[in-house]
Amino acid sequence: MKKILFLLIFAFICNNLYAQDNTFEIYSSNNKEYNQYVSSWGFDCILTGDTLFGKSDNKPHYIYSNACAKIYETKENDLKKAYSKFLASIDTGFGTALLEMLPKELPANNTKIQKDNVDISFNISQTTIQITFIKNKIDYNLIFMKKDGKTIVADFTFMNDRFSPIDISKAKNVGENIKRLKISGIPLGKNLHHVTTGLTIKTVYSKSEASNYEFFILNTKDLTKAYNILRGYFNKIYALEYGENYFPVYSPDKIQKINNIYEISGVEMKRIYLVVEKDHIYAYVETDTN
Repeated sequence: MKKILFLLIFAFICNNLYAQDNTFEIYSSNNKEYNQYVSSWGFDCILTGDTLFGKSDNKPHYIYSNACAKIYETKENDLKKAYSKFLASIDTGFGTALLEMLPKELPANNTKIQKDNVDISFNISQTTIQITFIKNKIDYNLIFMKKDGKTIVADFTFMNDRFSPIDISKAKNVGENIKRLKISGIPLGKNLHHVTTGLTIKTVYSKSEASNYEFFILNTKDLTKAYNILRGYFNKIYALEYGENYFPVYSPDKIQKINNIYEISGVEMKRIYLVVEKDHIYAYVETDTN
């Protein structure tokens, strides 16, 4: 009886030690500024770099995008073991489609594979493992790295179903000199830097859960005309509710110029950007319309 009891206690201790060794906890930084940026769900979306709509002056910005990561820490020092244990610990379902494409054992060398039209590359060193998924021309990453005496795991893949690149060919005519396309996010910039991991995100798309995004192609090179075309389109939609005042009459003081980007303020919309191209003007509109 004592022998059986001893074996049960021993098995319990071993199982408990394994569970502790296999635990991936939300990363907790001693940096107060960091903790203010990170959401209560553990999403780390802190980026630096110049965005499409202006310069950041290397100041950190919290941007909800495919550059957001869920960051974990573990006491497992062997990166290859951390890789296998992390894959074994994830729950299947929402946000894990890309992770489920990975082999259970880490490849021995840097390599590239393709699965379900997703390109996957492994960049392996003694201090980091970086796995990059290219889906719909947008990159999502999973990185294991040594930091603060621990192994840090940053999972950028959970946003993989939120974004798709803009396909101009699918834009439809909705009036004279204006085409419209529903989009799942605004292309925010290229080669932005994730502060906590130091990772460079090649293509960043921003997202607002509270709003929809629309993309317009305005067949003109004139900013005032483009504004008035867009104004006419939305005023027509909201005529019953707002009359002709949903967009205010064009006024230079309502537009701030940022390089070849023009940000419009003073309207009911949340954000409007006019991007001057060679033969036309693009409009990115954050709105609640369907």
